[in-house]
Amino acid sequence: MSLLDIASLMRRHAIAVVLLLVVIAASGFALVRAAPQYNDTTTVDFKTTANPFVEAESLLVTSDLMTRSMMSPQSEQLVRQAGGTVGYQVSLVNLYNIEYPNYSDPYITVSVTAGNPLQVKNTYDAVMRVLADELVSWQSGKGIRSINQIGLYVLSGTQGVVPLSGSSARTLAALLVLTVIFLYLIAVFLDRYEIWLPRVRGGGRWRL
Repeated sequence: MSLLDIASLMRRHAIAVVLLLVVIAASGFALVRAAPQYNDTTTVDFKTTANPFVEAESLLVTSDLMTRSMMSPQSEQLVRQAGGTVGYQVSLVNLYNIEYPNYSDPYITVSVTAGNPLQVKNTYDAVMRVLADELVSWQSGKGIRSINQIGLYVLSGTQGVVPLSGSSARTLAALLVLTVIFLYLIAVFLDRYEIWLPRVRGGGRWRL
């Protein structure tokens, strides 16, 4: 189909094209003016330097147990009581991919994302405090002396709350490409299956 054919196709369905352009333009404006998001992310390691006889498997079990515990309703309540006000995510670090996951190192990721940087900071601090407290409490319940207990060690992170900045130009460019494709598909559909709208005044019908 030539450009002239496409232009003719769009003219035949001018009403539908205009309506779609209005909706897409409003969506694009909303995307550009959307409030920025902020994030604080940290990778945490479980290890002990005091007890050389702690096996790697024990560390992996500990990291998995703490991950499950922190995402439980009980821990979420403790985080709120500690000052957390937004959602958070605690997950094991996958060293490979989703299809072939690799959790061979006792690492977890703590991540908080929200539109308010102060809420992100307060929630992140609350999650880390609750995580540390639950780790100590769990080991104390097992009768493990404090000197031999597994501790938390921050490996890396965002070094505080940072904005999640996206490229407006890339977003608008992608939206423009999708708009062209969508308009063409809709016009082809309407050309094949005619849809008519009744006029409010004067009788007759409008073709979409």
